[in-house]
Amino acid sequence: VRNVEPRHFKPIDDQGKWRLEIPDGKTGGRDTPVSKSLRERVKYLKSAARMRTDESVIDVSTRSLRDWVVDAREQLADDLDDDRWHDLGMHDLRRTWATDTFYSLAFEGVPIAEELTMAWGGWAMTDSGRETFRRNYLGPVPDHVTSRAMAHLLLE
Repeated sequence: VRNVEPRHFKPIDDQGKWRLEIPDGKTGGRDTPVSKSLRERVKYLKSAARMRTDESVIDVSTRSLRDWVVDAREQLADDLDDDRWHDLGMHDLRRTWATDTFYSLAFEGVPIAEELTMAWGGWAMTDSGRETFRRNYLGPVPDHVTSRAMAHLLLE
């Protein structure tokens, strides 16, 4: 997140689909798809802040990002009166993204759901990378995917 610059957003096609080049992630460079609305927000922020294309969109330290997660989890724990939120960390956000992305793609019948999720998320395309992804990042099927599957089984 800290290394993302407005110039890293690249069009995929002429239909308004975008990808984000992540040049220096933890596991090296990679591309991941992003919504048009995210790209538009960054474009707006860049314009409003008069940013250069080579300036980071979020120019804060990793410690600051962690502090933001702590603040958000404390607010959620208070608002929802649920102490489980106190354990939320940045790693959990990556795990949630991986789980949701994989199962959503798989449910849609994308034959390379695992490969796409691993590539977009920065996991190594090796036997050990795949094992790490499966053991440490895939959680239970998200409720929204289960709900959609139930509709196919006429269990509504």
